[in-house]
Amino acid sequence: MRLAGKIAIVTGASSGLGKAMAEMFIKEGAKVVFSDINPYPETLPETGRFFRADTSSSHGLCRRAIWYIRYYG
Repeated sequence: MRLAGKIAIVTGASSGLGKAMAEMFIKEGAKVVFSDINPYPETLPETGRFFRADTSSSHGLCRRAIWYIRYYG
């Protein structure tokens, strides 16, 4: 597991390339923050957390990202 102990924040994680990247990071052992303006279509893996965010608002995205980094420790 190459990413064990790492935290990844993936935007656009509800579909397409973002979703594939987030799922790959989970498989490699990372804790992943799934972020998207659309809801995640499936049940999140145990080491994943989702938050709705519009990446055009950098302030809101950064504030939430910091919260999740603190959550994961």
